Amino acid sequence: MTKSTICLVALLASTNANAACIGGTLEIGDIGPSAELICHSLDSQHPNHSIEITNRHIESGDHVAIDYTALQQKNRVNYRLVGLEWMMVEPIVARSD
Repeated sequence: MTKSTICLVALLASTNANAACIGGTLEIGDIGPSAELICHSLDSQHPNHSIEITNRHIESGDHVAIDYTALQQKNRVNYRLVGLEWMMVEPIVARSD
């Protein structure tokens, strides 16, 4: 039983050895999604790459922009509060007709 537990832990640790997501530190009064939610979303977009959350921009009470680096490139994702959950949304681009 102990050997199978150790093997399971080693397997789980080895699958995440190539990628890491470094979340930002929360401060009192921060608005927006948790670092765990952001990391989970970004890990699915950039599998097996290091990701670092670098900044959080509070646009309004229900809109937050998150800056991060992945593959040595700076990126930004937007989150909106929908009901009680923070959801990643595409940025709104103004169109000219």
